[in-house]
Parts: sequence; C-alpha cells; structure tokens
Amino acid sequence: MKTDTIFYKLFQEFPNIFFELIGKPETNINSYEFKSQEIKEIGFRLDGIFLTLDSTPEISINEPIYFVEVQCYKDKRFYDRLFSREEVKDTAIQKKILELIEAILVNKFPNLSREEIKAMLSMELIKGTRVYEELKEEAKQEVKQELKEELKEEVTREMIAKLLQRGMSVQEVAEILELDVEIIRNVAEEQDL
Repeated sequence: MKTDTIFYKLFQEFPNIFFELIGKPETNINSYEFKSQEIKEIGFRLDGIFLTLDSTPEISINEPIYFVEVQCYKDKRFYDRLFSREEVKDTAIQKKILELIEAILVNKFPNLSREEIKAMLSMELIKGTRVYEELKEEAKQEVKQELKEELKEEVTREMIAKLLQRGMSVQEVAEILELDVEIIRNVAEEQDL
C-alpha cells in the first residue's frame, strides 16, 4: 500500500508521534527503535514494530514491544493537524519534515517529477510571507518595465518604417526621432526599405 511507506517514514523520523497517539507521550523514545518486519512463515509484513534497544537490557525487559498496523480513512484536516502543531526551529527536524512532506506529495501526485514537486513545495512554503510579497511586487515591476521597453522599441521601429516609407532619408529620421543613424539603417535593412 502506498501510504505504508509514508507512515513508516513518519514513525521512523518522529517516533514521539506514535507514543502520543497511543496516549503515552512520556515514553522514552530513545529506548526504542522502529523497524519493519516480515513474518515469513505466513508471508505477513507489519507496518512496523517499536522494539526496545538491546543496549539497555534493564529497560528492554520491562518495556512492551509495540506492533504497528496503520489503518487509514479520509480526513481532510489530517495534514493541517500533523504539520501545524508547533513552530519547528531545529533545522534537522525541519529537513526531516520537508522530506516527509515531499514523500506525501510524491504519493499524491505520482505524475510529477521530483523537481516539479520540490519547486511546488518551495513556493508553497513561502507564499504569504513578506519575502514572497516583496519578490512578487519586484517581479511585477520588472515585467512592467520590460514590457514598456519592448513596447517603446516596437513603436519606434514602426515609426521609423513609416517615416522611411514616406520618403524621408535615414539622416532625417534619425534627427526627428533623436536616434543614432545606425539604428535607422538596421530597421531599414530589416524592413527592406
């Protein structure tokens, strides 16, 4: 099942979520490791198992082993609750969360390339921020300026062509439009005038 890998990665990276779900948030997650196991005799693969670590024998004897089997149902607010619980300042945890989000997006949009998902993700993360709004406004201004310059150049070329068609010399057009004679010659050559 496609969601199994997502939940495996989720519990692998953030085991505290599992213990919160079962109502034992005080559990020492450092005494457990999360694995995926297959029971070969019956060909059954568990979504995961929280095993106690052998390095702490006194803990491993007294602590239970948790078998994890994820059952899913549609919940439109699941990701909101999962990712908006608190602000994460630790960059290592931020990176793991981004990798998890990327895995979820790959699962949801299987036809997109990894690069497309990364681009989508980076844009979605900064939308609504002041930086995003400033960049957006800056881009708008640059596009406006480029359009103005292109339009001005196009109008100038049309004007040059019309003046030349009316019989004015290259020198006269250059003086009237206050342009270099070479620009007028180039337009004349392009237009076969």
